[in-house]
Amino acid sequence: MMWQVWFTEQFAVYPKIEMGYAIGWYSDTQGTSTNGLSGGNHFFPDGTAGILYKIGNLTLRAEAGYVGGKAGVAWLF
Repeated sequence: MMWQVWFTEQFAVYPKIEMGYAIGWYSDTQGTSTNGLSGGNHFFPDGTAGILYKIGNLTLRAEAGYVGGKAGVAWLF
């Protein structure tokens, strides 16, 4: 779920909550599980806050959350 709050026609902020499902395995878990393997096959929540800035037909996007930071560009058509 994502809620956008537009302050101007070009600038917005948003909070977002998500639910994901991890699939896979990875190593290097400091020996906290059998054979040093741990990982996927579980649901996980994610919370994020972000900003949007429109420049003509482009929208720049940046967000930071539980998993880390992300940035992107969108073309509106």
